[in-house]
Amino acid sequence: LQSRPGLTGLATLRYHRHEERLLARSTSREETDLIYSRACVPRKARLDTIYQEKQTLCFDIAIVIETAMRVLRRD
Repeated sequence: LQSRPGLTGLATLRYHRHEERLLARSTSREETDLIYSRACVPRKARLDTIYQEKQTLCFDIAIVIETAMRVLRRD
């Protein structure tokens, strides 16, 4: 919660597909909330902590470039 929000983030880049697969298995809103809070949030929070520890302008630029590449590769 100490980081300012931005366009993208390390957790979004690294965890998006895995999170999608986990949540696809849920059959109700309650199950989705449970999976997200128990499986997704702790992992994404850890990635946000890693980002805070390694935050530099170069790292930010690398994240933006990787985000742009992923967006441009989509069909």
